[in-house]
Amino acid sequence: EYSARNNSVNKRVHNIIEALTYLVFRYVSRGLFEHDKLTFALILAVKMLTVMGQINQSDLTTFLQCGTGMDPEKVKKKPASLQWMSDQAWINVHALCNNVFFRTLPDDIVKNEAMWKMWYEDNHPEKLTVPDYEERFESAGALGPWHKLQILRSLRKDRTIPAVRDFVRSMPQLGSRYVESVTSTMEHVYVESDHLTPTLFLLSPGADPTDALQVLAAKKKKTLQVVSIGQGQENVATKSLELAIKSGNWLLLQNAEIHFEFMREFEEQLKAMYSRPWEDQELFRESRLFITAAPHPEFPLGLLQMSHKVTNEPPRGLRAGMLRSYTVLVDQDRMERVDSPMWRQLLFNLCFLHSVVQERRKYGPIGWSKPYEFNSGDLSSSIQFIEKHLYAGNVSWPTIQYIVSEAIYGGKVSDMSDRRLFSTYAEEWITDECLLSDFAFNPDKPIQPIPNDFVYSIPSKPEHVDYLRYIQSFPENDSPEVFGLHPNADLTFRIASANELLAKLTLIQPTRALEGSGEGCAAEERIKDRCAELLCAVPADFNREEVAASIERRSGLGDPLNAFLNQEVAMLQNVISKVRSDMTLLQMSLDGELVLTAELEDVMRAVDK
Repeated sequence: EYSARNNSVNKRVHNIIEALTYLVFRYVSRGLFEHDKLTFALILAVKMLTVMGQINQSDLTTFLQCGTGMDPEKVKKKPASLQWMSDQAWINVHALCNNVFFRTLPDDIVKNEAMWKMWYEDNHPEKLTVPDYEERFESAGALGPWHKLQILRSLRKDRTIPAVRDFVRSMPQLGSRYVESVTSTMEHVYVESDHLTPTLFLLSPGADPTDALQVLAAKKKKTLQVVSIGQGQENVATKSLELAIKSGNWLLLQNAEIHFEFMREFEEQLKAMYSRPWEDQELFRESRLFITAAPHPEFPLGLLQMSHKVTNEPPRGLRAGMLRSYTVLVDQDRMERVDSPMWRQLLFNLCFLHSVVQERRKYGPIGWSKPYEFNSGDLSSSIQFIEKHLYAGNVSWPTIQYIVSEAIYGGKVSDMSDRRLFSTYAEEWITDECLLSDFAFNPDKPIQPIPNDFVYSIPSKPEHVDYLRYIQSFPENDSPEVFGLHPNADLTFRIASANELLAKLTLIQPTRALEGSGEGCAAEERIKDRCAELLCAVPADFNREEVAASIERRSGLGDPLNAFLNQEVAMLQNVISKVRSDMTLLQMSLDGELVLTAELEDVMRAVDK
């Protein structure tokens, strides 16, 4: 049904596998947050290469760890001519040359230093050819993109995320659609829901599906009852669910994470109600249960497993944010409510402003002093205000600026510097100048070129599909200068994103590595060897009598510095004892002499990083 038909059996099977893979990916991704979707796509790609026998566990370990576990003293000293390269990058190069493909990498860099320096210092090295290795990548076939990813991760960690996207995109079994942000509309969520499966919305700051659910309920001519979970609302929630089932309507339970005790009871009530023989089965089939909750480790596992999970969060990137706005809030009907090009331009303007203020959050305190929870409700309120304002007659730009920046969005802004920043956005972007054909959101004199030399203008087109087409042409990577930030702000964000992705992949490696016989034995030996190395590196215990005598010779504990030294020695002794104990117990567990507890499993993961 979902795959292309073909008379050839082999091609038909290929089409079915391709369609099924993507359906599974979309189903799982719907319940993942944006920062985890790329991680999942990378796991898929690496698993495919592993199953095909093209890479093994050691290749993946090298990619994740690079030179982290290497002793810098044992690495060949970096030549004086390579001062432009960081020490960690040089260590990573030596870790990478353990792979036969990169055996000559250190020598290649030294011999062709000028080209490598140019590549290393470029703002977007993933878009350039890698010196000395481009032909080798081509001769490696399907492994070429994987090797290029390894080099980028080793030498330019800050470009790991774009490099991972390029790698997944280049995989014949996957492709571009696995790295593109796809917004699931509430209509899609409804189509895949049913009366026996609750839909659980996993929330994040700045996201609330209530408005979209109410709009959908009105379209389907259903009544949506909203109940906020809390003390004293237990009976209300239970009775509301029973009423929704009997009447064929919908129920939304909000903030389920604040009352776990009741949600555990509610899980059992839900199972009992679903198994009860209701008189009107048709109305029962039309009923729906929606739940919103912030992620929490204590959320009832049974309820989580029986639910259809959907993440509801602001998308990452200007293109994804604009596409979401023009998928969820702005449609052809809304664009035609006011018969004026100004209305369509202001719609685009507001959506762009909304995406920009949300994107600034990813830069932490550099973006906003505090992580404000701007959401689609703020954008919806701004759109409704401007729509009524245009109906009223003459446009008052100061009024629009004040309502949007001070009343609607500004109501959540508590820091005065942030309020001034938002007011500046409104004064610069919500004016009559934005209606001119040459208006653009680009900075007048960018410090670095905007990706693809793209011009963020405001189109004036009558059809909704034209706006979608224009938004899809946005660059995949946004320049911080479009948000009013220095290009260096992107460096900090990208290194943090790369560290997060690598940490998550590393977290699952020991468990997976221990699965199976061949890889498992290799992983066990690797961890045991690492434990032995750490045990040898751990210094001997402090002799408390010698420490006390030494402090006494230094004028005793009456001296504040000596008291501090005594405390530090005690703390360091605790660390030494803990490391020695954990390494010994972990070795015994891997030898089968002790049970591998949860605590020791955490130690094993840390050792294998």
